[in-house]
Amino acid sequence: MSQPVAITPPGPPYLPRSAPVGGIPEVKVDAPISGVFIFLFFLAAIFFIISVHADHRRTERHPISILLVAFCALRITALAIRIAWATQLTNLNLAIAGNVFTLAGVVILYVVNLLLTRRLLADYARFGHHPATWRVFAFLIFCVASCLIMAVSATVDTFFTNKESVLRSARDVQLCASTILLALVIVPIPAVAALYFFHRREEAVAGGEETRFRARCRLIFITALLLTLEAGFRCGTAFDARPLGQAAWFHHKACLYCLNFLVELLVVYQIVFARLDGRFRGQERREARKEGMLAGTGDGTGRPGGLLHRVNMEWEIFGGKRGRDVGSA
Repeated sequence: MSQPVAITPPGPPYLPRSAPVGGIPEVKVDAPISGVFIFLFFLAAIFFIISVHADHRRTERHPISILLVAFCALRITALAIRIAWATQLTNLNLAIAGNVFTLAGVVILYVVNLLLTRRLLADYARFGHHPATWRVFAFLIFCVASCLIMAVSATVDTFFTNKESVLRSARDVQLCASTILLALVIVPIPAVAALYFFHRREEAVAGGEETRFRARCRLIFITALLLTLEAGFRCGTAFDARPLGQAAWFHHKACLYCLNFLVELLVVYQIVFARLDGRFRGQERREARKEGMLAGTGDGTGRPGGLLHRVNMEWEIFGGKRGRDVGSA
């Protein structure tokens, strides 16, 4: 199969010096694959929009669900831009936009996992409600946002200059940002592992929350592992940059879609299925649902059962105490 030829423009924006992961898009290859991912991310976005309305009392905010809807929207936009770029290879503005949306999207998942970790600590760690705990996680989220700004600005600069000094500085910024992001993505893994063995076991058992606690730990741990795989791949390809036209195996399209979009899709759908998992329901709701099933009402509130009532509420799946800090980060 012949590879598309990238034409060097006479003026800015210029082609990047290094080979991009996924190569130059092709309509026959990238369009159908991107179309499938767009459809799957669209379904996930619809689910998260519906899940916002799962709690009919309307007494809780849904910040994490809204973040996940925004992530799906950014992924759909990034994939649509890649299809558009495949049809207009000389339009480097589409390439710039695609890079920006790709970077902005994945950072949302990093923030979500940090918020989930913080809420888990707040619910079960002895020091979880200490102000220092929130300040630490607020600083980590600030670092994620700062790295995003650094990476986006450096990436855009590489398209609008040919000066070697500026390109070297931009590369240094990109390497720094990718390394810090990798370190931040790893943070939930040791935090959850330590909490799993040293949490306030007596309160979890007394409140009947041991099952829910273990389910939340597994969710965050697996999500962190998947995101670490993606962040590690991004960091590795950034350090082992190859000149344009000398792509290595990790620049193949399969690596782009499997180690980026597919990993993110697995993270998103893991949360989707978790929101339907009864192990995440609070003890009160499990008892109410059991009584409701015995009474024939489905959920213990007098309302008939159904898919909407099977969706876990925000505080159940993502943590936080209902009515107190469920809407807080």
